[in-house]
Amino acid sequence: MGNRFYFRMATTNMLLNRKFYAPYLLTCVMSVSMPFIIYSMAITDLPGGSTMRTLMMLGTIVIVLFSAIFLFYTNSFLIKRRKRELALYNILGMEKRHIAVVLFYECLLTAVISVGGGLLFGVVLDKLMYLVLLNLMHFDVRQSFQLYPSAFVLTAAVFGVIFLLLLLANLKQIVLSNPIELLRGESAGEREPKVKWPLVIIGLACLGGGYYIAVTTKNVMAAIMLFFVAVLLVIIGTYCLFTAGSIAVLKTMKRSKGYYYQPGHFVSVSGMLYRMKQNAVGLGNICILSTMVLVTVATTVSLYCGIESILGARFPADIEVAVYDTTEDERRTLLELVETETQSAGMRIENLHAYEALQFSVDKQGDTFVADTGRGDDGEITYLLFLSPEEYENATGRPITVSKGQAAVYEQSGKLPDAFTLFGQTYTISERLPEVPVKGDLTTFVAVNVFYLVVDSQETVNAILADQTAAYDKHASEMEYVIQFDVDGDEAAQLVLKENIRDSISHVMSQFRSDGYSCHVLARAGSTEDFYAMYGSFLFLGLFLGILFLMATVLIIYYKQLIEGYEDRNRFEIMQKVGMDDKLARSSIHSQILTMFFLPLVTAGVHLFFAFPLLSRCLKLLYLEDVKLFTLCTLCTLLVFSIIYGLVYMLTARTYYGIVSGSKERR
Repeated sequence: MGNRFYFRMATTNMLLNRKFYAPYLLTCVMSVSMPFIIYSMAITDLPGGSTMRTLMMLGTIVIVLFSAIFLFYTNSFLIKRRKRELALYNILGMEKRHIAVVLFYECLLTAVISVGGGLLFGVVLDKLMYLVLLNLMHFDVRQSFQLYPSAFVLTAAVFGVIFLLLLLANLKQIVLSNPIELLRGESAGEREPKVKWPLVIIGLACLGGGYYIAVTTKNVMAAIMLFFVAVLLVIIGTYCLFTAGSIAVLKTMKRSKGYYYQPGHFVSVSGMLYRMKQNAVGLGNICILSTMVLVTVATTVSLYCGIESILGARFPADIEVAVYDTTEDERRTLLELVETETQSAGMRIENLHAYEALQFSVDKQGDTFVADTGRGDDGEITYLLFLSPEEYENATGRPITVSKGQAAVYEQSGKLPDAFTLFGQTYTISERLPEVPVKGDLTTFVAVNVFYLVVDSQETVNAILADQTAAYDKHASEMEYVIQFDVDGDEAAQLVLKENIRDSISHVMSQFRSDGYSCHVLARAGSTEDFYAMYGSFLFLGLFLGILFLMATVLIIYYKQLIEGYEDRNRFEIMQKVGMDDKLARSSIHSQILTMFFLPLVTAGVHLFFAFPLLSRCLKLLYLEDVKLFTLCTLCTLLVFSIIYGLVYMLTARTYYGIVSGSKERR
């Protein structure tokens, strides 16, 4: 009988607090359904193979971890709002163990609704999301819809543990608190806050450090490692400055008597001063989540929209053949072999380019290049590629003239001085080329500096190879002979041709050499599928994570508006009792809410601005060189997110003003 009473009491409590519980339950349902869907795809036979399954599994882990952290955070909003109610139960005679039973049933109901609703919603969306993923990956549907029992069991078990931990956290607060503390819990933090200057200094230092890393990091490989360092510094800096820096600014405004002692400014500054102490962490969370939405969506959308340009740069021709360290006879034989195999396949060669190039890495120390020791002493890792004028014309179809001791350069990354020294030889720059002279496999270098150089003759290229071999005390590099061409056959025919060319090269080169050779044959047709599979999965996970982060942002904003509405209702009454007219009272409160609401969005925009250079370099590792495309996608993402953010403000502001004005109507 007792348990039935406590169960009814828990149900009644949730219904009476539906303004708080309804969005919380909806978020819980979404938090359960998302990892269920992603995990179901991870154990499905995805077209992309093990790489796609690994991506989906990592996505599942990230979503579960974030969901757990977020549910604990939003649960703190609920328990803070309920503290007064729970204290009254205790004062009216209920023991803490009875309150614990009520909380147990509330948590049980929440878990059942969340897990049951989440799994049901996941089943409904699972097939749709699978079709969306296949469409993004440009794959046809290859299997029928299938449900996996392990996905149900694992999802229910994981979130069952999370809700159990939430219950224990709530019980801990009730058991360790006395009724008076609980009564004051909802309105804690009403004293005027003091400026914590150490936190201000730490915040400025961390934020400045994160911004500095993002702006100054030039090494693309280092950008990946330093990205996480910069993110950590920016997160710490954001929380410190929202917690202490904002109070320092408001205190400074308060000390300015000419500004502070005006009716509108007096109320706004005082109100925000108290708000910041209570809500600084919440504002910091909104800012960080907003930044995560912007970064996640902007980067994944850019990658997906840039697939065609990535493929165009990575595979400039239908077929690419590269053989290393060849003689003139071998090069002539290879070219004849390619033409013979293409004709035998009933296709015609178009846009043929065949050229030889030398490439190797060095250390750049000022205007001097020295041997790359691999220790990364004081130099910058640099890739150099050399062409003779004849090979440049073979690669591009355009003639070029370069005098002895000079070089024409295309700077893919980094800046080459007007004169430089390589292995003791000095060269001056005669021309800076507007576009990369070679395409395909030879444009995939990732380093601080990547320079493509055209020198005066093939003899000079050979001399550079000899100097490089002597500097490294071994034959460290080889000439690469590249044949690139298009054909008029379909993709299936191109894949067959690629295999035939590879087999023929193997047969021919074994006649020339007994000590082996190095060669690769690529076809765009066989690689397009892989790129769409990879970047389609990135976009899918990016949008999923973006929705999750956005959902978290919206819920935090909603709870803040509700809690502040109940707090401001009392302030609104006090301001009217001391003689402030209704219009000025509303105006001052509106000013506070508007300022604090959009402060995280503005700060997130600043974070994104400083992160942009570092993100651009990270995207180069995934072959996205189109900075203009990334800029456009970033601006569009920021615009769309700002519109959604503004709509959330308009909707939650109605709830807020309804709570504030409700007290006036009841008087």
